Amino acid sequence: MIHAWIRGKLSREQENAEDLLTSNVFGLLSYLPPDKGLLNFLAQSQAIDGEHALNWLVGPSALGAKMSLEFWPFWQEAGCISCEPDVVIRLQFENRPKIIILLEAKFRSGKSSIANTVDNRPYDQLAREWDNLVRVAAREVADPYQIYVTSNIGIPRAEIDESIKEYRSKRLDDGRLPKMLALSWRQLPEVLRQNNEPMARDLCALADRLTLRYFHGFQFNCSISSLTWNWQFCRWPARWTRLAKPPNYLWRFVR
Repeated sequence: MIHAWIRGKLSREQENAEDLLTSNVFGLLSYLPPDKGLLNFLAQSQAIDGEHALNWLVGPSALGAKMSLEFWPFWQEAGCISCEPDVVIRLQFENRPKIIILLEAKFRSGKSSIANTVDNRPYDQLAREWDNLVRVAAREVADPYQIYVTSNIGIPRAEIDESIKEYRSKRLDDGRLPKMLALSWRQLPEVLRQNNEPMARDLCALADRLTLRYFHGFQFNCSISSLTWNWQFCRWPARWTRLAKPPNYLWRFVR
């Protein structure tokens, strides 16, 4: 599938399908050693205050991590509205507590639901996913994290902030601040460019195909020093500032 995508063989509807993007990216990343791909990607996630809460994933404490991925599980914990997160990642370490990361991935769309006052349970998509996640994490004795993956260049602070606010307003018994982080698809080629694994190169090619990258200046196919530039000043016969009105031009059709 990824090769058909890279070569432009998919329909426009297929290319816009975020589930296909999620499956291709995280499916391939799951075949790479965690410290050679996925952990580097997740470590780029940020909270709305800019903190890199998972930057330790590229440190020595994350070496030898055991990883498992679950795609589109259906969760309905007691007292929660059901949800279907895109990916759930479980990571176990030698010298750190287990963590569970819920990924909600978007491409060219926003959250599927937003806060409301009709239900006393969190209804916003991210809020209700977090509501389920904290219960799953408690049962598995793991630290919960949620990552909102989008194509944004910056952090979608407003979307995450409204999710946090709804959760805290409806779960007054939970005094913890939800660990909702943001991650851009554009970070993918940033962390994989120097990886020579074929799967890493394919993922970079896919990011290029979908223009999911940051701007790093213009690129030329030849050396700047070899270019020849011809230019000259062209002087208008009069200064525009001295013209009381636009000049009259004589013209006619030529057959």
